[in-house]
Amino acid sequence: GLQEAADFLWNQENAHTDGGLPEGLMKLEINHTFSANFYATVKAAYYDTGFTLGAAGGDASGFTLDFDKSEAIGSYLTYTGRRPQKTVNADGSYFFQGLGGNNQLKFGFGYRITTTNDTTHYNGNQLNGIIAGGPYSAYVQRDGNPQNEGRYLSAYVGDVLTKDRLTVNLGLRFDGQSAKNLPTDIPANKSLPSLAPAVSYAGNDSNLVDFKDISPRVGFSYALDADRKTVLRGSYANYAAQLGYGLVNVAAVPAGYLAYGWNDANRDRFVQPGEVDIAGGVLYTYQINPSNRTGIAPGRIDPNLKNQRDNEAVLGIDHELAANFAIGAAYTFRASKNFTYTPFISAPCAVGSACTFIQPSQYTRGSDVTARGFTVQRFNAPGALVAAGGNGRYTTNREGYTRKYNGFELTMKKRMSNKWAANLAFSYNNWTEDYGDSNRVNALGNPTKLETSPLSDGGPVSIQGGGSGKVSFYSQFKWQVYADALVNLPASFSFSTAVFGRQGGLYPTSIRTSLGSDGTQNVLVGGVDDTLYPNLWNVDLRLARNSKIGKVTITPSIELFNALNNDVVLSRARNAAA
Repeated sequence: GLQEAADFLWNQENAHTDGGLPEGLMKLEINHTFSANFYATVKAAYYDTGFTLGAAGGDASGFTLDFDKSEAIGSYLTYTGRRPQKTVNADGSYFFQGLGGNNQLKFGFGYRITTTNDTTHYNGNQLNGIIAGGPYSAYVQRDGNPQNEGRYLSAYVGDVLTKDRLTVNLGLRFDGQSAKNLPTDIPANKSLPSLAPAVSYAGNDSNLVDFKDISPRVGFSYALDADRKTVLRGSYANYAAQLGYGLVNVAAVPAGYLAYGWNDANRDRFVQPGEVDIAGGVLYTYQINPSNRTGIAPGRIDPNLKNQRDNEAVLGIDHELAANFAIGAAYTFRASKNFTYTPFISAPCAVGSACTFIQPSQYTRGSDVTARGFTVQRFNAPGALVAAGGNGRYTTNREGYTRKYNGFELTMKKRMSNKWAANLAFSYNNWTEDYGDSNRVNALGNPTKLETSPLSDGGPVSIQGGGSGKVSFYSQFKWQVYADALVNLPASFSFSTAVFGRQGGLYPTSIRTSLGSDGTQNVLVGGVDDTLYPNLWNVDLRLARNSKIGKVTITPSIELFNALNNDVVLSRARNAAA
C-alpha cells in the first residue's frame, strides 16, 4: 500500500557461500537395472547458490515508512540469502504380478542437510522511521546473520495395482525433520551501539524442532464402461508440511529493532540520532530483549510443537462425449490444522522449555480509532506481563484455528479435428477459516481484527504475500475461468484467442494504528470481504500464417494482447488514515 521511491527499490544479484565447494549444482547419479522387473536410481548432489537484494540507494541513508502519505522513502535494507545443501536419494521400482493384477511397487528414501548463511543489513545510520498518525516511531535496528541447520529424512513405499478397468494406488510416507541454530556474531547498531549492542552466540547443542510424521494416501480410477469412455477417480491423502528450518532463528539472534519515540526536529522525515527519544523508553521491540540486549532473542519455541497437517479428498469424473471431445468435473475438500502463532511470553522461560503466554482475556481494550468515518476497536497486551517475558514471543500451535477448502472444477477439451480445437476450464474456490471461541485472536495472540486475521468464523482466508519482502495483499478468488480456441483458415492462416476471467480480489479497508507492545498494525474495518475489486477479464487474439520455404517454416503473426484494455484496478492503498 506504499509508493516506493527509486532508492527504496532493490537491485538483484547472485550470491554464494565463500570458500568450500564451487557455487552452483554438482550432481552424481547412478542408474542400474537388476532385472527386467527391477531397477533403481541413486543420486547425490551439492547445491550452493543464492541471491542478493541490494538497496538501490546503497548504504547512504536509512529509510522511513510514511503511512500518512503512503510513501516509502530512503534506502531499504540489503538482504543476501545463501542456503547450501547436500542431498542423497535412492529410489527403486519393482514390477510383479499379484492380487489378480499388475503391480508397480515404488520405494525409496532421501536425506538432506541444509544450512543458512544469510545477512540482513540496515543501511545508513541504521535508524529507521515509522510515520502512522503519530506519535512517530524510530527503529534502532540491529543487523542479522542467521546460521541455521535443517536435516530432512524421508522414506516412502507405494504400490500401483492395475486390474482390468480398475487402478488402485496405495502409499505410505515417513518424514523426519529437525532444525537448530549454529554459532554466529552480530555487530552493534552504528549510531546507538549501547541501545542495540553486538552479540556473540554459540548456537544450540540439540534440535529446537524435531518433527516425525507418517502420511498415508490412497487413490483409485475406474472405467465405468468397457470402452473406457467414462472414468471415475478419487483420492485421499494426509500431508505433513515441510519444516522451514529458519523458524528456530527466533531463539537465536535474528535481525531486530527497539522502537522509541521520534521527534523529527528538522522535518526531513529521516531519523537522526539526536531525534530519538531515549528518555521516553522502549515503546515496543522485535527480536531484542530490552532487559538483556546482549543475549539471544527473547523468542521461544514450544517443545511440543506439532507439524501442520492437511487432509485432502478428491472425487472426479471424466467422460468422452464424442470423438475428440471430452468433459471432466472434480470436487476437492481439504481440512488443515496445527497452524502456529506467536503470542507474548508472560514469564521468564528457558530455551527448550514450555512457556506460559498471555491469554486473550488478559488483553485490555484501548480507545477506538476513527479515520474518514471508519472506526476500529483495538486491544493492548498488559505491559507488565510483556516485560516479564522479555518482550519475547512463543511459537506454538494455534488451538481452535482451522482452515477448510471446498473447490469444484469443470473442464472441456476439444482436440484438433475438423480444423478447430478448444479448451475450457472453470473453477469455484471457497477457502475459509474458523477460530476457537476461547482463542479468537490474530496471529500475534491479540484479539484485535487485522487484515490478515479477520476473526470471522467461515470467512475467507486472508493472507499477505510478496517473496521480495515488500508485501502486497491478496487472497482467494471465488471463481475463475479460462478458455482458448484455434481455427485453421484457408490459405494456411490460423486464428486463435484466449480468454481469462476471475472474481475481483478482496479490498479490505484498514486503519494503520498502534497496538502498544504489538506495534503498529493494519487494523481491519468491518469484514475483510465487505468490498471487492472489480472482476478481471482479459482477451488475447492472434492471426498467423505458416509459410514453407524449402525445409524451413516461417510463421509471421499479428497479435493483440489485452484487447479489452479496461483498466481494471488490481491494487490500491487501503489505509483509511493515510
